[in-house]
Amino acid sequence: MIITIGSIIPDDKGNEYRVIDSIKPGGFGQVFLCERETDKKKFAVKTMLNVFPSAEEYNAFQNELMAAKEIKADNVVLYEFMHDGKMFEEYPPYIIMEFANQGSLQHLLEQKMETKTFFTNIELTQMFLQLASGMKHINSILVHRDIKPDNILIVDNVLKITDFGLAKYAEATTRSVTFKGYGTKEYCAPEVWKNEKNTIYMDIYSMGIVFYEIATLRYPYTVTGGDYADAHLYKPVENPTKYNSSIDPKLVSIINKMLQKPKSKRFSEWQEIIDMLSTDDLLGVSDSKVVSFAQAAVSMQNAKDNAIQKKQSEDEKKRNERQNHVKNIMFYFSDVILEEIKEYVKVFNSQYASGGIDLNLRNFKLTSENNSITVTMPNHQRISIELSVINPEDFTEVIGYTQRNGYGIKIPTATRATIPMCRRKKVLAWGKIEDDNGLGYNILLLENGIDEYGDWFILYNKNSGLARNPRPEPFAFSEDELPRELMVIDATHIYISELQKYDFSRFQELITMGSMYH
Repeated sequence: MIITIGSIIPDDKGNEYRVIDSIKPGGFGQVFLCERETDKKKFAVKTMLNVFPSAEEYNAFQNELMAAKEIKADNVVLYEFMHDGKMFEEYPPYIIMEFANQGSLQHLLEQKMETKTFFTNIELTQMFLQLASGMKHINSILVHRDIKPDNILIVDNVLKITDFGLAKYAEATTRSVTFKGYGTKEYCAPEVWKNEKNTIYMDIYSMGIVFYEIATLRYPYTVTGGDYADAHLYKPVENPTKYNSSIDPKLVSIINKMLQKPKSKRFSEWQEIIDMLSTDDLLGVSDSKVVSFAQAAVSMQNAKDNAIQKKQSEDEKKRNERQNHVKNIMFYFSDVILEEIKEYVKVFNSQYASGGIDLNLRNFKLTSENNSITVTMPNHQRISIELSVINPEDFTEVIGYTQRNGYGIKIPTATRATIPMCRRKKVLAWGKIEDDNGLGYNILLLENGIDEYGDWFILYNKNSGLARNPRPEPFAFSEDELPRELMVIDATHIYISELQKYDFSRFQELITMGSMYH
């Protein structure tokens, strides 16, 4: 079952949460806004696919679950419930967590950059204290490894650190520096590039870069050609006062020490940083005068959103809608069809270790309108799976004509886009599953009037007595043929086409028939 807007998901205490809006896509899932039915309190839900793209990403999710269970602190995002995909089998893995009602630190910094206004020293001190306090709790259990403004959220004017998907417990050993799931290269400490052991020194360095960005509204290095390794290993950090002359010297010294390239010269624990920040000369105010550094963030963001909305063209809106539509369909294809194929291949290969089935997913992308997958059997027979999301703009219907003088030839004057139909239902996506011998069938995704995903069908095609050039039975129509053939599937025709609910047994049948050819 795919989680989408309108879904109701449970937790382990009997509560139900209604998904009410989309927040943002994720690396291998999506983040939604949800509302607890009992008290209408808002939460964020981070969803995952049933099938993780790789073992690395599955491990990252498991790391996040383990980390979140153990960390409870004011400046760390609190997790309400974590579903690993087993408690409620009909649902994929998901995490219900605090909702960041003021967005991320990254958004706040972007707003400050636009207005070219620096935080005051009091605001900087408060922000640094909150982040250091959160990291003290985190590093008592693990090394986060992916500290950056995007992973720092703002909840009621409080900074909270999140996203432990890359976290490793503090005693973790060395690992390869590939930056495919191992952090964000703009924020990685020098020792990361040397493939050294994970330590809290790495997090101190990464947070030092965040502190620098908060204080100066810019990145501490000038990087050419994307060579971040060179910057972190060899380039000096420019003095923050070069870009913000009003920064308190004590704050500058903290930032500079956090960004020392030899880890031995950095702070060794967060309490040292907290102690330096907790002085009267830096705070300088009573509790009654504490500055809410993010108070203006919501209004600024609303104003920004309104301005963008006014400027945004209809074409841009359509492109965004199109991208989301494509991604939803490909998620649905992966969940309903591809997962069963993967499981079949897995079981087959476990039973026949020598000469198993090869499933090639290199050309499959969730964001692509056209996808192809190849299944190679032990006898080298191949089964090709192709799927295309329907784009209405690729199909036109003439709605007006004029006549050329003297010739009586009708000339189209107006057209409109129209989606192909099958039994009076719009076709959302179509494709085929076919082997090298031409055996196969078409797959269709038809709207159902209930949700945005629709229902999967098989178009099973055979020859009739009218066929002059019979094809292997069953067979699939090409994408060029489909618009015409869908209109006559219930009529007397040279081919006999049956529309059936998608059934995985047809895939198994195709493998059997293909094998018989040899």
